[in-house]
Amino acid sequence: MATTILSRNLLSVVASTTGVGGTAVNVDIGYVPSYVRCLDVTNGSIEFVWSQGLNGATGGSSITGYFASSSAGGDVQFSTIAAGAGGLSSLDGSAGTGIGFVIGTNTTINLAGHAYHCMAWR
Repeated sequence: MATTILSRNLLSVVASTTGVGGTAVNVDIGYVPSYVRCLDVTNGSIEFVWSQGLNGATGGSSITGYFASSSAGGDVQFSTIAAGAGGLSSLDGSAGTGIGFVIGTNTTINLAGHAYHCMAWR
């Protein structure tokens, strides 16, 4: 899916993209961010977070935290996506796929047809 840049400044980019469910989404923002926070704006119930420190530097690649409102009482739960399970990761442009980050194949954070707004900091 295509990435739309909604806002850009010296420190961050706000972009939107659409999930495809089960297939990774490359979000090309022109630089590899140090921190990314995304919100599922289709239903507003999932927010996920990634930082470079979670991209292999500490031994676990693509560990992604996400927040989900539970259906029972609306409590907020925090969970992680284990290394290699299709979370977020950096997109360094080496494969000619753009520079930015990847919303992985995990269908907890990549739902088909859902719109995501993401803010990425340098």
